[in-house]
Amino acid sequence: MIDELHLDELLNDEHLGAGNFIHKIHEKFYQGSDKKILSLIDNEACRKQDFSIQEIIETARRIASSYEQTGVKPKEVVSLYFQDSIDYFLHFLALNSIGAIPALINGELNTDILLKFLHSVRPNHLVITPEKEAEITKVFAQANYSLPVHTIDALKTRQQTPSRPFYSHEPQDVIMIGHTSGTTGIPKAVIFTHESMFHGVRSQVKKQKGDHILSILPHSHGASISLLMLSFTRGAHVTILSKKDPVTIIRAVRETRPNVVIAFPKVYVDLCRHTLDKSDFQSVSYWIATGDASHEKHIRKLISLGHHERDGQTVPGSFFVDNLGSSEFAFAIFRNVHSPQSDNYKRCIGKPFPWVDVAVFNEQGQYLQENSVGRLAVKSKSVTQGYWNNHSLTEMNKIDGYWLTGDLVYFDEKRNFYHVDRTNDSLSFNNVEIYSCQIEEAIMAEINEVFEATVIMTDNHELVAYIELLDSCAASKDEITERVNQLMRQKNWPALSTIELQSANEFIGVTGKKLKRQLRELAH
Repeated sequence: MIDELHLDELLNDEHLGAGNFIHKIHEKFYQGSDKKILSLIDNEACRKQDFSIQEIIETARRIASSYEQTGVKPKEVVSLYFQDSIDYFLHFLALNSIGAIPALINGELNTDILLKFLHSVRPNHLVITPEKEAEITKVFAQANYSLPVHTIDALKTRQQTPSRPFYSHEPQDVIMIGHTSGTTGIPKAVIFTHESMFHGVRSQVKKQKGDHILSILPHSHGASISLLMLSFTRGAHVTILSKKDPVTIIRAVRETRPNVVIAFPKVYVDLCRHTLDKSDFQSVSYWIATGDASHEKHIRKLISLGHHERDGQTVPGSFFVDNLGSSEFAFAIFRNVHSPQSDNYKRCIGKPFPWVDVAVFNEQGQYLQENSVGRLAVKSKSVTQGYWNNHSLTEMNKIDGYWLTGDLVYFDEKRNFYHVDRTNDSLSFNNVEIYSCQIEEAIMAEINEVFEATVIMTDNHELVAYIELLDSCAASKDEITERVNQLMRQKNWPALSTIELQSANEFIGVTGKKLKRQLRELAH
């Protein structure tokens, strides 16, 4: 781990940012060192490959040279459409080193959506894995769409010593284009700059916990890149797991013994579906989730595992750090830390990070006070500069200098914030607003047999819940429906017209979110 004095010297470098962090930390901390700081777990045999910072840079520079040979120039956009692997990070480093702009696209995005997204981004090049080549060629031909396409393997044949020096970035230079989850339609292209993408890292690097982190984040997402920036900057070791099924995760935790595990909420949902042996998770002190707020039922199961320090003693149970964020933010916005001793649930997302300014607005753009539900808005250097090639949509998401997140929240007298819904998912029933996420959380917390729940409203203004029951559930569907509706009456919410039994793994997007727009179409 890097001591605080030397870390301060690095952070005081005004040129340090997302576009050059790997070179800055190598120069400051790792020059001449062969210390292994990154491990990749082989998906099949669970074997590890270990890399030093020097080896990561050398690999990225070879990739950069191949881009040079291909004719990629500074400021050109290169879209990356891979399998879920470390290749995203390596190509991110390579392209930034020559001043080009990587646009990371989740490899699970189907080719029809990919084509629409490419039309929006208008990249100069597309790089793919060989497995995707035949399908891409076919789709482009059918759509009469033209774009230079390269495979990773073809790029490798052009590698030689790079001729250019490392590109020098200014704070507002674009260093990455990401994309939203696409839960409301076509994913939006999100801009990250040299300064904005590193702002959260710079602000939180001294506060990150653990010296060995297991990352189960999707490689194409900004959260994965930010985690590696944060961890490498402070000298923590990161083990990366690309395969995200529970059996692989359990084995990886048992064999690599991380003290921190970080993933999107969906990964934890899948893990909690299994019976978990405490002996497999003895090393874990912190679980970190980033993205949507996590559910109490799943959090409580995870914090019963592992250990933590209290009053100088090692005691059973771990912490769950619930970070609320979205693709438009290079770092999370809110943090709520759960422990075996805490009880701050009911979709409490805690407080914003100190370097994030938040406000709540009504539909008329007026500021709201405590206990009033409204639109969450954020102001921070970590907020995106906007949507690539879509200035009008960018401006529509701004209000009084804040960026609207698409979330509905309220805060209490202690300035603790509570997430109740996404703006697109709130429900109007007899001219009264009710909130699907709030209903789902209550159902899962109060009805023990319910493992997951998703609530939508049909065109006929009927409420439908898609529910996954625990395997051990002996109650009938009718019994569960009656108990859920009894809860709805207690909360003064309208009754459900029906419950449909459905796995949480159905109708999900590329980042694991349940696609309520598809469920609404299903119920139509």
